[in-house]
Amino acid sequence: MSLILALAVVLAAGSQPTTAQAPITLKMQASWPAALTLYDNFKLFAERVEKISGGRLKIEAMPAGTIVPAFEVLDATNKKVLDGAHTWAAYWVGKHKAAVLFTGGPGGTFGMDFIDALGWMY
Repeated sequence: MSLILALAVVLAAGSQPTTAQAPITLKMQASWPAALTLYDNFKLFAERVEKISGGRLKIEAMPAGTIVPAFEVLDATNKKVLDGAHTWAAYWVGKHKAAVLFTGGPGGTFGMDFIDALGWMY
């Protein structure tokens, strides 16, 4: 027993104190202007992520046009200009073959509506 206690004391004495890591900040842009409720939802999402992560992960929520035009957020994320985007999958049709699976699509009744999509995903 004394050997285990001595080993624990030696290990504790030799350990380095841990330093707090800087928070990670992700640059994310929406496809909507700041005046829309959709952007308010994006800001709420960013606030929740920061709260849930204990401040270790922060999202810089930016409205459309801050860094790139509204419909270029997917391309900007792919090129690592942005870390992420808050947008609608219908804007990706023609850029990603599977995009229509996650949206009702613009101007038509093909694909799933949001209720069907949520049911399919969850």
